[in-house]
Amino acid sequence: MGVHLTLLAAAISMLALQRYLWQLKLAAQGYGPYMTVSYLVDYSAFFVLIDLLLLGWSLRSSENARILSLAWPLLFFVGGLYVLVGNNV
Repeated sequence: MGVHLTLLAAAISMLALQRYLWQLKLAAQGYGPYMTVSYLVDYSAFFVLIDLLLLGWSLRSSENARILSLAWPLLFFVGGLYVLVGNNV
């Protein structure tokens, strides 16, 4: 459960950082503080809800299912890392 929480928190933090960097870039261009990138919040909420369902399933299953259930938050973590690195290189 701790690994799930760590991976999800890291991925959400990377997406929040990316959103902040995009807002700084928009403000520097003069568009103002009201333009946001809200789909990153929706993206994070979707992954967290799916992970909660998978976590509930894996806690009732075998140890192999618990290990397999780490694939979803790991995918989210890699996605967050891809968004952060890909947009700032």
